[in-house]
Amino acid sequence: MTARNLAFTVFSIGLWAVLLVVSRIVLLLFQLDPWSFTFVQMISGGGLLILFSAGGIVNWQALRRPSTWIYGVLRVTSAAAYTAALVHVSVVHSGLLGAINITLGIIGAFLFFGRRPKRAELPGHLLIMVGIGLLTTRLAGGWQNPAVLLMLISEVAVVASSLIAEK
Repeated sequence: MTARNLAFTVFSIGLWAVLLVVSRIVLLLFQLDPWSFTFVQMISGGGLLILFSAGGIVNWQALRRPSTWIYGVLRVTSAAAYTAALVHVSVVHSGLLGAINITLGIIGAFLFFGRRPKRAELPGHLLIMVGIGLLTTRLAGGWQNPAVLLMLISEVAVVASSLIAEK
């Protein structure tokens, strides 16, 4: 990895972190509907990508593949559920709850591609699940906190979209 790529990666991670924190602040401060807020974010981001790609090669054939549309729906579902979870928990808590996608990814890889996890990985997955369980019991409302279900929906969508992309 070049120094330029590393700098870009660190900058992108920082920007993403700021976006999440600002999103939570805006959602709570202005009592915005998280679903509409996500729609505005996705349209804005998509519009910027189209602007930045002006003059680039467009692969219109991709729009004919059902996998393109399924992937898109899953990514929007993931973003919307994650944003909705930010109304109920902090960015740190949502990020920790989101760690479930690691274990879900292993399960998905096993179910769809027949890849068995290595025995050495299992303690790590057990630790993730115990950690998420303990965190969830400490949230306001515990397991009844809407963020728990919203983050599960978000991470299932992330894993499903990753499996589609890999296939």
